[in-house]
Amino acid sequence: MLVLSPAMIIFGIPGGLFRELRGNPTVAFTYLGCAFLFAAARPGRWAAAAAVGVGGLLYAALDWVGEPKPEYFGSEFINPASYLGVGCLLVLGARVFLVSEAQRWPASRFFAIAWISGWFWVSLGFLRPLNQIMCPLTIDPLFHAVDGQFGFHLSFLLGGILAGRPALWNLTATVYNALPAMAGLALAVDFRDPNSPYRSFQMFVSMGLIGFSLYWFCPAAGPQFAFAADWPRRLPPADSLSAMSLPGYVRNCMPSLHFASALGCYWVLRHARRVYRAVAGVFLLGTFFATLALGEHYQIDLIVAVPFTLTFLAGWVHALPWKAAERRAAVIGGCLLTGLWLGLLRWGGSLLLGSRITVWVLTFVTLGASFFLHKRLMRAIDRSRVGVPAAEVAARPVEEECGCAG
Repeated sequence: MLVLSPAMIIFGIPGGLFRELRGNPTVAFTYLGCAFLFAAARPGRWAAAAAVGVGGLLYAALDWVGEPKPEYFGSEFINPASYLGVGCLLVLGARVFLVSEAQRWPASRFFAIAWISGWFWVSLGFLRPLNQIMCPLTIDPLFHAVDGQFGFHLSFLLGGILAGRPALWNLTATVYNALPAMAGLALAVDFRDPNSPYRSFQMFVSMGLIGFSLYWFCPAAGPQFAFAADWPRRLPPADSLSAMSLPGYVRNCMPSLHFASALGCYWVLRHARRVYRAVAGVFLLGTFFATLALGEHYQIDLIVAVPFTLTFLAGWVHALPWKAAERRAAVIGGCLLTGLWLGLLRWGGSLLLGSRITVWVLTFVTLGASFFLHKRLMRAIDRSRVGVPAAEVAARPVEEECGCAG
Protein backbone atom coordinates (compact mmCIF):
# COMPACT_ATOMS: atom_id res chain seq x y z
CA MET A 1 0.00 0.00 0.00
CA LEU A 2 2.83 2.37 0.82
CA VAL A 3 4.31 1.76 -2.62
CA LEU A 4 1.00 2.02 -4.44
CA SER A 5 -0.11 5.26 -2.73
CA PRO A 6 2.25 7.60 -4.60
CA ALA A 7 1.84 5.51 -7.76
CA MET A 8 -1.93 5.93 -7.67
CA ILE A 9 -1.51 9.68 -7.20
CA ILE A 10 1.04 9.96 -10.03
CA PHE A 11 -1.06 7.96 -12.50
CA GLY A 12 -4.23 9.67 -11.33
CA ILE A 13 -2.97 13.14 -12.24
CA PRO A 14 -3.40 12.68 -16.05
CA GLY A 15 -6.85 11.24 -15.34
CA GLY A 16 -7.89 14.44 -13.62
CA LEU A 17 -7.23 13.58 -9.97
CA PHE A 18 -6.47 17.18 -9.00
CA ARG A 19 -9.46 18.42 -10.97
CA GLU A 20 -11.66 15.90 -9.12
CA LEU A 21 -10.26 17.02 -5.77
CA ARG A 22 -11.34 20.54 -6.60
CA GLY A 23 -14.60 20.04 -8.45
CA ASN A 24 -16.19 16.74 -7.40
CA PRO A 25 -18.22 16.75 -4.17
CA THR A 26 -18.29 12.93 -4.04
CA VAL A 27 -14.49 12.87 -3.96
CA ALA A 28 -14.53 15.47 -1.17
CA PHE A 29 -16.94 13.35 0.86
CA THR A 30 -14.82 10.28 0.13
CA TYR A 31 -11.77 11.85 1.74
CA LEU A 32 -13.88 13.21 4.57
CA GLY A 33 -14.62 9.55 5.29
CA CYS A 34 -10.85 8.96 5.39
CA ALA A 35 -10.56 11.76 7.94
CA PHE A 36 -13.13 9.98 10.14
CA LEU A 37 -11.02 6.82 9.92
CA PHE A 38 -7.94 8.85 10.77
CA ALA A 39 -9.68 10.11 13.91
CA ALA A 40 -10.68 6.55 14.83
CA ALA A 41 -6.99 5.57 14.80
CA ARG A 42 -6.36 8.22 17.48
CA PRO A 43 -2.94 9.17 16.13
CA GLY A 44 -2.40 12.09 18.52
CA ARG A 45 -2.43 15.86 18.31
CA TRP A 46 0.86 16.19 16.45
CA ALA A 47 -0.30 13.79 13.76
CA ALA A 48 -3.59 15.67 13.46
CA ALA A 49 -1.74 18.97 13.10
CA ALA A 50 0.50 17.40 10.44
CA ALA A 51 -2.55 16.16 8.49
CA VAL A 52 -4.08 19.64 8.54
CA GLY A 53 -0.75 21.13 7.46
CA VAL A 54 -0.34 18.71 4.55
CA GLY A 55 -3.92 19.41 3.48
CA GLY A 56 -3.23 23.15 3.57
CA LEU A 57 -0.11 22.73 1.46
CA LEU A 58 -2.05 20.70 -1.12
CA TYR A 59 -4.71 23.42 -1.28
CA ALA A 60 -2.04 26.08 -1.80
CA ALA A 61 -0.31 23.97 -4.47
CA LEU A 62 -3.51 23.59 -6.46
CA ASP A 63 -4.03 27.33 -6.26
CA TRP A 64 -0.46 27.85 -7.47
CA VAL A 65 -0.85 25.59 -10.52
CA GLY A 66 -4.08 27.36 -11.45
CA GLU A 67 -6.69 24.66 -10.78
CA PRO A 68 -10.12 26.36 -10.98
CA LYS A 69 -12.05 26.96 -7.79
CA PRO A 70 -14.97 24.62 -7.07
CA GLU A 71 -18.40 26.00 -7.92
CA TYR A 72 -20.81 23.32 -6.71
CA PHE A 73 -23.36 23.87 -3.96
CA GLY A 74 -21.71 24.17 -0.53
CA SER A 75 -18.20 23.85 -1.95
CA GLU A 76 -16.78 26.37 0.51
CA PHE A 77 -17.62 23.94 3.32
CA ILE A 78 -17.31 20.57 1.53
CA ASN A 79 -14.24 20.99 -0.64
CA PRO A 80 -11.68 21.44 2.19
CA ALA A 81 -12.44 17.82 3.17
CA SER A 82 -10.61 16.71 0.01
CA TYR A 83 -7.31 18.18 1.14
CA LEU A 84 -7.80 17.20 4.78
CA GLY A 85 -8.54 13.59 3.81
CA VAL A 86 -5.46 13.32 1.57
CA GLY A 87 -3.38 14.78 4.38
CA CYS A 88 -4.79 12.22 6.81
CA LEU A 89 -3.92 9.37 4.44
CA LEU A 90 -0.34 10.56 3.99
CA VAL A 91 0.16 11.01 7.74
CA LEU A 92 -1.26 7.56 8.43
CA GLY A 93 1.26 6.17 5.94
CA ALA A 94 4.12 8.09 7.55
CA ARG A 95 3.15 6.78 10.99
CA VAL A 96 3.92 3.25 9.83
CA PHE A 97 7.64 4.19 9.84
CA LEU A 98 7.53 6.42 12.92
CA VAL A 99 5.80 4.24 15.50
CA SER A 100 7.50 1.57 17.57
CA GLU A 101 8.01 -1.95 16.29
CA ALA A 102 5.17 -3.23 18.45
CA GLN A 103 2.75 -0.68 16.97
CA ARG A 104 3.89 -0.94 13.36
CA TRP A 105 1.67 -3.83 12.33
CA PRO A 106 -1.56 -2.25 13.69
CA ALA A 107 -0.57 1.11 12.18
CA SER A 108 0.07 -0.39 8.76
CA ARG A 109 -3.18 -2.31 8.86
CA PHE A 110 -5.16 0.80 9.77
CA PHE A 111 -3.46 2.76 7.01
CA ALA A 112 -4.38 0.03 4.51
CA ILE A 113 -8.04 0.20 5.53
CA ALA A 114 -8.16 3.99 5.21
CA TRP A 115 -6.27 3.86 1.90
CA ILE A 116 -8.60 1.26 0.38
CA SER A 117 -11.64 3.14 1.67
CA GLY A 118 -10.38 6.35 0.10
CA TRP A 119 -9.61 4.86 -3.30
CA PHE A 120 -12.50 2.41 -3.44
CA TRP A 121 -15.22 4.94 -4.27
CA VAL A 122 -12.94 6.86 -6.62
CA SER A 123 -11.98 3.65 -8.46
CA LEU A 124 -15.62 2.75 -9.03
CA GLY A 125 -16.02 6.14 -10.67
CA PHE A 126 -13.11 5.43 -13.02
CA LEU A 127 -14.85 2.17 -14.05
CA ARG A 128 -17.95 3.98 -15.29
CA PRO A 129 -16.89 4.12 -18.96
CA LEU A 130 -16.37 0.34 -18.94
CA ASN A 131 -19.88 -0.08 -17.60
CA GLN A 132 -21.33 1.84 -20.56
CA ILE A 133 -19.18 0.07 -23.16
CA MET A 134 -20.14 -3.42 -22.00
CA CYS A 135 -23.86 -2.57 -21.72
CA PRO A 136 -24.75 -0.47 -24.78
CA LEU A 137 -28.47 -1.14 -24.23
CA THR A 138 -30.54 -0.72 -21.05
CA ILE A 139 -33.85 -2.18 -19.90
CA ASP A 140 -35.13 1.05 -18.36
CA PRO A 141 -38.55 0.68 -20.06
CA LEU A 142 -39.09 -2.60 -18.19
CA PHE A 143 -38.08 -1.05 -14.87
CA HIS A 144 -40.46 1.83 -15.53
CA ALA A 145 -43.29 -0.55 -16.35
CA VAL A 146 -42.70 -2.68 -13.24
CA ASP A 147 -42.72 0.47 -11.09
CA GLY A 148 -46.06 1.29 -12.68
CA GLN A 149 -47.48 -1.98 -11.32
CA PHE A 150 -47.52 -0.35 -7.88
CA GLY A 151 -49.98 2.24 -9.16
CA PHE A 152 -47.52 5.11 -8.69
CA HIS A 153 -43.99 6.15 -9.66
CA LEU A 154 -42.17 7.49 -6.61
CA SER A 155 -39.35 8.93 -8.70
CA PHE A 156 -41.75 11.13 -10.64
CA LEU A 157 -43.75 12.07 -7.54
CA LEU A 158 -40.73 13.01 -5.43
CA GLY A 159 -38.90 14.50 -8.39
CA GLY A 160 -41.83 16.84 -8.86
CA ILE A 161 -41.20 18.21 -5.36
CA LEU A 162 -37.68 19.27 -6.37
CA ALA A 163 -38.66 20.66 -9.77
CA GLY A 164 -38.38 24.44 -9.76
CA ARG A 165 -36.74 24.46 -6.33
CA PRO A 166 -32.98 24.71 -6.96
CA ALA A 167 -32.06 25.11 -3.29
CA LEU A 168 -33.91 21.93 -2.33
CA TRP A 169 -32.47 20.13 -5.35
CA ASN A 170 -28.91 21.10 -4.37
CA LEU A 171 -29.45 20.06 -0.77
CA THR A 172 -30.83 16.69 -1.89
CA ALA A 173 -27.90 16.18 -4.25
CA THR A 174 -25.53 16.94 -1.38
CA VAL A 175 -27.12 14.18 0.68
CA TYR A 176 -26.79 11.81 -2.28
CA ASN A 177 -23.11 12.65 -2.72
CA ALA A 178 -22.33 12.33 1.00
CA LEU A 179 -22.57 8.53 1.07
CA PRO A 180 -18.77 7.89 1.24
CA ALA A 181 -18.52 10.18 4.28
CA MET A 182 -21.34 8.32 6.02
CA ALA A 183 -19.67 5.00 5.24
CA GLY A 184 -16.38 6.32 6.63
CA LEU A 185 -18.13 7.47 9.80
CA ALA A 186 -19.83 4.09 10.21
CA LEU A 187 -16.51 2.28 9.80
CA ALA A 188 -14.76 4.62 12.23
CA VAL A 189 -17.43 4.22 14.92
CA ASP A 190 -17.62 0.48 14.40
CA PHE A 191 -13.83 0.11 14.63
CA ARG A 192 -13.81 1.93 17.96
CA ASP A 193 -16.41 -0.46 19.38
CA PRO A 194 -14.34 -3.24 21.02
CA ASN A 195 -17.36 -5.54 21.01
CA SER A 196 -18.54 -4.99 17.44
CA PRO A 197 -20.11 -8.12 15.95
CA TYR A 198 -19.31 -7.17 12.34
CA ARG A 199 -16.48 -7.15 9.86
CA SER A 200 -17.87 -3.88 8.53
CA PHE A 201 -14.94 -3.00 6.27
CA GLN A 202 -15.12 -6.32 4.44
CA MET A 203 -18.89 -5.99 4.23
CA PHE A 204 -18.84 -2.62 2.45
CA VAL A 205 -16.04 -3.55 0.04
CA SER A 206 -17.56 -6.89 -0.98
CA MET A 207 -21.02 -5.36 -1.26
CA GLY A 208 -19.68 -2.66 -3.56
CA LEU A 209 -17.76 -5.05 -5.79
CA ILE A 210 -20.58 -7.58 -6.15
CA GLY A 211 -23.21 -4.86 -6.53
CA PHE A 212 -21.21 -3.10 -9.24
CA SER A 213 -20.89 -6.43 -11.07
CA LEU A 214 -24.65 -6.94 -10.95
CA TYR A 215 -25.17 -3.71 -12.90
CA TRP A 216 -24.18 -5.72 -15.98
CA PHE A 217 -26.87 -8.32 -15.28
CA CYS A 218 -29.84 -5.92 -15.29
CA PRO A 219 -28.52 -2.70 -16.87
CA ALA A 220 -30.57 0.43 -16.24
CA ALA A 221 -29.61 4.09 -15.92
CA GLY A 222 -32.55 5.67 -14.06
CA PRO A 223 -35.70 7.60 -14.99
CA GLN A 224 -33.96 10.98 -15.08
CA PHE A 225 -31.77 9.77 -17.96
CA ALA A 226 -34.03 7.25 -19.70
CA PHE A 227 -37.01 9.62 -19.83
CA ALA A 228 -35.24 12.97 -19.80
CA ALA A 229 -37.88 14.61 -22.00
CA ASP A 230 -40.67 13.76 -19.53
CA TRP A 231 -39.16 13.37 -16.08
CA PRO A 232 -40.47 14.46 -13.62
CA ARG A 233 -43.29 16.61 -15.00
CA ARG A 234 -45.02 14.08 -17.24
CA LEU A 235 -45.31 10.33 -16.80
CA PRO A 236 -44.38 8.57 -20.06
CA PRO A 237 -46.51 5.62 -21.16
CA ALA A 238 -45.14 2.14 -20.50
CA ASP A 239 -46.11 0.95 -23.97
CA SER A 240 -42.67 -0.28 -25.04
CA LEU A 241 -40.52 -2.80 -23.22
CA SER A 242 -37.74 -2.94 -25.79
CA ALA A 243 -34.19 -2.15 -24.69
CA MET A 244 -33.00 1.38 -25.33
CA SER A 245 -29.67 3.00 -26.09
CA LEU A 246 -28.46 5.56 -23.55
CA PRO A 247 -24.92 6.62 -24.50
CA GLY A 248 -23.08 8.57 -21.83
CA TYR A 249 -25.10 7.38 -18.85
CA VAL A 250 -23.94 4.86 -16.26
CA ARG A 251 -25.97 1.69 -15.78
CA ASN A 252 -26.01 1.65 -11.98
CA CYS A 253 -29.59 1.06 -10.88
CA MET A 254 -30.10 -2.57 -9.88
CA PRO A 255 -29.58 -3.00 -7.00
CA SER A 256 -29.27 0.48 -5.55
CA LEU A 257 -25.82 0.51 -3.96
CA HIS A 258 -26.54 3.96 -2.60
CA PHE A 259 -29.52 2.79 -0.58
CA ALA A 260 -27.86 -0.54 0.26
CA SER A 261 -24.80 1.23 1.67
CA ALA A 262 -26.91 3.68 3.66
CA LEU A 263 -28.94 0.79 5.05
CA GLY A 264 -25.71 -1.06 5.82
CA CYS A 265 -24.46 1.96 7.78
CA TYR A 266 -27.67 2.05 9.77
CA TRP A 267 -27.57 -1.65 10.56
CA VAL A 268 -23.86 -1.64 11.42
CA LEU A 269 -24.40 1.24 13.87
CA ARG A 270 -27.29 -0.51 15.60
CA HIS A 271 -25.04 -1.22 18.60
CA ALA A 272 -23.43 2.24 18.61
CA ARG A 273 -24.32 5.24 20.75
CA ARG A 274 -27.70 6.84 20.20
CA VAL A 275 -26.30 9.91 18.46
CA TYR A 276 -24.63 7.78 15.78
CA ARG A 277 -27.77 5.71 15.30
CA ALA A 278 -29.75 8.91 14.87
CA VAL A 279 -27.31 10.27 12.29
CA ALA A 280 -27.41 7.01 10.35
CA GLY A 281 -31.21 6.88 10.53
CA VAL A 282 -31.63 10.43 9.24
CA PHE A 283 -29.11 9.75 6.49
CA LEU A 284 -30.95 6.57 5.49
CA LEU A 285 -34.22 8.49 5.12
CA GLY A 286 -32.43 11.25 3.22
CA THR A 287 -30.86 8.71 0.88
CA PHE A 288 -34.22 7.05 0.27
CA PHE A 289 -35.63 10.42 -0.77
CA ALA A 290 -32.57 11.50 -2.76
CA THR A 291 -32.16 8.33 -4.83
CA LEU A 292 -35.76 8.60 -6.04
CA ALA A 293 -36.28 12.37 -6.14
CA LEU A 294 -33.13 12.92 -8.19
CA GLY A 295 -34.28 10.33 -10.72
CA GLU A 296 -31.25 8.12 -10.12
CA HIS A 297 -33.26 4.99 -9.27
CA TYR A 298 -36.55 3.18 -9.65
CA GLN A 299 -38.40 2.08 -6.54
CA ILE A 300 -37.74 -1.59 -7.29
CA ASP A 301 -33.99 -0.83 -7.06
CA LEU A 302 -34.44 0.10 -3.41
CA ILE A 303 -36.66 -2.91 -2.69
CA VAL A 304 -34.04 -5.34 -3.96
CA ALA A 305 -31.33 -3.45 -2.03
CA VAL A 306 -32.83 -4.64 1.29
CA PRO A 307 -32.22 -8.42 0.92
CA PHE A 308 -28.99 -7.64 -0.92
CA THR A 309 -27.68 -5.72 2.11
CA LEU A 310 -28.90 -8.40 4.51
CA THR A 311 -26.84 -11.01 2.66
CA PHE A 312 -23.58 -9.17 3.23
CA LEU A 313 -24.38 -8.04 6.77
CA ALA A 314 -25.01 -11.64 7.83
CA GLY A 315 -22.10 -12.91 5.77
CA TRP A 316 -19.64 -10.73 7.69
CA VAL A 317 -20.98 -11.25 11.21
CA HIS A 318 -18.09 -12.69 13.19
CA ALA A 319 -20.01 -12.81 16.48
CA LEU A 320 -21.87 -15.89 15.24
CA PRO A 321 -20.43 -19.06 13.71
CA TRP A 322 -21.54 -20.03 10.23
CA LYS A 323 -23.44 -22.98 11.70
CA ALA A 324 -25.74 -20.57 13.57
CA ALA A 325 -29.20 -21.01 12.02
CA GLU A 326 -29.98 -17.29 12.16
CA ARG A 327 -26.86 -16.36 10.23
CA ARG A 328 -27.27 -19.01 7.56
CA ALA A 329 -30.95 -18.19 7.12
CA ALA A 330 -30.18 -14.49 6.63
CA VAL A 331 -27.43 -15.16 4.06
CA ILE A 332 -29.40 -17.77 2.10
CA GLY A 333 -32.68 -15.87 2.35
CA GLY A 334 -31.08 -12.63 1.20
CA CYS A 335 -29.40 -14.38 -1.73
CA LEU A 336 -32.59 -16.11 -2.82
CA LEU A 337 -34.73 -12.97 -2.65
CA THR A 338 -32.15 -10.88 -4.50
CA GLY A 339 -31.68 -13.58 -7.12
CA LEU A 340 -35.44 -13.97 -7.56
CA TRP A 341 -35.89 -10.30 -8.45
CA LEU A 342 -32.86 -10.25 -10.74
CA GLY A 343 -33.99 -13.41 -12.51
CA LEU A 344 -37.50 -12.09 -13.04
CA LEU A 345 -36.24 -8.77 -14.37
CA ARG A 346 -33.83 -10.52 -16.70
CA TRP A 347 -36.03 -13.34 -17.99
CA GLY A 348 -39.50 -13.03 -16.44
CA GLY A 349 -40.61 -9.49 -17.16
CA SER A 350 -43.94 -10.73 -18.53
CA LEU A 351 -44.71 -12.39 -15.20
CA LEU A 352 -44.09 -9.14 -13.30
CA LEU A 353 -46.29 -7.23 -15.73
CA GLY A 354 -49.06 -9.82 -15.80
CA SER A 355 -50.71 -8.62 -12.60
CA ARG A 356 -50.23 -5.87 -10.07
CA ILE A 357 -50.95 -8.39 -7.34
CA THR A 358 -47.81 -10.31 -8.33
CA VAL A 359 -45.56 -7.30 -7.82
CA TRP A 360 -47.22 -6.27 -4.56
CA VAL A 361 -47.06 -9.79 -3.12
CA LEU A 362 -43.44 -10.18 -4.17
CA THR A 363 -42.61 -6.82 -2.57
CA PHE A 364 -44.31 -7.68 0.73
CA VAL A 365 -42.62 -11.07 0.82
CA THR A 366 -39.22 -9.54 0.03
CA LEU A 367 -39.38 -6.79 2.64
CA GLY A 368 -41.23 -8.83 5.24
CA ALA A 369 -38.87 -11.79 5.01
CA SER A 370 -35.78 -9.54 4.96
CA PHE A 371 -36.74 -7.63 8.09
CA PHE A 372 -37.84 -10.81 9.84
CA LEU A 373 -34.51 -12.51 9.08
CA HIS A 374 -32.64 -9.37 10.14
CA LYS A 375 -34.52 -9.25 13.44
CA ARG A 376 -33.71 -12.93 14.14
CA LEU A 377 -30.07 -12.24 13.30
CA MET A 378 -29.94 -9.26 15.68
CA ARG A 379 -31.47 -11.26 18.51
CA ALA A 380 -28.89 -14.00 18.00
CA ILE A 381 -26.09 -11.40 18.01
CA ASP A 382 -27.46 -9.83 21.20
CA ARG A 383 -27.50 -13.23 22.89
CA SER A 384 -23.91 -13.83 21.85
CA ARG A 385 -22.85 -10.49 23.35
CA VAL A 386 -24.39 -11.19 26.76
CA GLY A 387 -21.91 -12.36 29.35
CA VAL A 388 -18.72 -11.16 27.64
CA PRO A 389 -16.38 -10.15 30.50
CA ALA A 390 -15.68 -6.43 30.56
CA ALA A 391 -11.95 -7.03 30.97
CA GLU A 392 -11.91 -9.23 27.87
CA VAL A 393 -13.78 -6.63 25.84
CA ALA A 394 -11.48 -3.82 26.92
CA ALA A 395 -8.41 -5.90 26.09
CA ARG A 396 -9.38 -6.45 22.47
CA PRO A 397 -7.25 -4.32 20.11
CA VAL A 398 -8.96 -2.13 17.56
CA GLU A 399 -7.25 -3.85 14.65
CA GLU A 400 -8.74 -7.18 15.76
CA GLU A 401 -12.24 -5.77 15.85
CA CYS A 402 -11.98 -4.20 12.40
CA GLY A 403 -10.94 -7.51 10.93
CA CYS A 404 -7.31 -6.63 10.34
CA ALA A 405 -5.52 -8.64 12.99
CA GLY A 406 -2.51 -10.49 11.75
